[in-house]
Amino acid sequence: MPKNIIEETTDEETRRRYHQFELKDFVDSNPNTKYCPHPGCEMVLQRTDQDENSGNTVGNRAQGKGPGEYVGNNTADCGSGHYFCFQCNGEPHDPCSCAVWERWESEQEKHKESTKDSIRVLKDQVTPPPPLPPLFAYYLNAA
Repeated sequence: MPKNIIEETTDEETRRRYHQFELKDFVDSNPNTKYCPHPGCEMVLQRTDQDENSGNTVGNRAQGKGPGEYVGNNTADCGSGHYFCFQCNGEPHDPCSCAVWERWESEQEKHKESTKDSIRVLKDQVTPPPPLPPLFAYYLNAA
């Protein structure tokens, strides 16, 4: 539908929603644009730099891009203090690839679970302290 028909025939709220859907459709269909994944943030980022050798879109750390641009090869800054990986939407992990980072996170999770199991076993092995003598317990509770 032509934009001028939307502008002429609808109220302000409908036009606003139409423009939101239009932007969402553009962002979702373009691999070089992405919404900031931080909850509540509606900033849209666009990759702009391209590697001369490969033609791949990359960030440019040397030029010190500002908010809404890349900080590193896959690290993006939406301008609201939210940094994330443009490829996987996770936390920034330059210079690691997303696959290596995902493997690292998986290993960390396994380690965390085994540590929890070890602590649970130790807690089960520890005997509770003996009860306090009645007179000593009375003075502790009275204070």
